[in-house]
Amino acid sequence: MIIELKRAAVIACTLALSIQVVLADPSQHTANNVKTINTAFLPGEKLTYSVSWSKVLQAGIAVMEVRNGKAVDGRQTYHFISRTNSVGMVDAVYPVNDMVESMVDVEDMYSIAFLLKESHGSKKREREMLFDPANSTVTVIRTAKKNPFPYPSACRTRSPHCTM
Repeated sequence: MIIELKRAAVIACTLALSIQVVLADPSQHTANNVKTINTAFLPGEKLTYSVSWSKVLQAGIAVMEVRNGKAVDGRQTYHFISRTNSVGMVDAVYPVNDMVESMVDVEDMYSIAFLLKESHGSKKREREMLFDPANSTVTVIRTAKKNPFPYPSACRTRSPHCTM
């Protein structure tokens, strides 16, 4: 139950941020040339959470970490990884194995890629999003089916509404 609520919260936050990116109207924002400087996190940081019911039943483990990512088009990236796994009796009854990965440009803090892999009991789901700032599109891949979507060109600049 708690794992499902936490998973729902993570997905809701991700969708809320994604909707802001998609619905952002670049004409409503003044351009700025202020460089984004990340002071919130650094590669090597790792947060580990214990998921339980009333501190009685251990249900799972959630781990979030920041790594140095692979360079993309000569630009350095951050690689964010979140994993949630059920443990013990919960794992025996309803195994959960979720992974969310995101690749973000270090300098301008824009999304490059997003990957979601979910496994809840017998249900499995996978989704990948590949951002192409040069063409202002994001390609969503679900079970080998690719769907390209446009997104505002301002999102490849330093617009604060487009960082995820």
